[in-house]
Amino acid sequence: MIGRLTAREVATVLRNSDLLIGVDNCWRHLAGAVGGKAVVLAGSAAEAARLQGEGICAVAGEDGGTAEISVKDIRIEEVLEGAARVQGWGSVEEMERVLCA
Repeated sequence: MIGRLTAREVATVLRNSDLLIGVDNCWRHLAGAVGGKAVVLAGSAAEAARLQGEGICAVAGEDGGTAEISVKDIRIEEVLEGAARVQGWGSVEEMERVLCA
């Protein structure tokens, strides 16, 4: 979407989306501003903890504390668990049963 849509158009997409999965950037803030839900891929466990303290669903890979990590190190299972939690599903399995039925 970046470079192809205006900020207003992106806001409309985010408002009409069920969930944004991405890093902590302006799109996440825009999603929050229009009432959208998000799972944030954090760059460290400390950043994930800070975001979670603000009520934001955030996941991070294993870094042993505060070291910077790459979002590619975040396991897909963690992202799916965050998505299930944000969407109000009891578990990833429940989310899959409903969405894949």
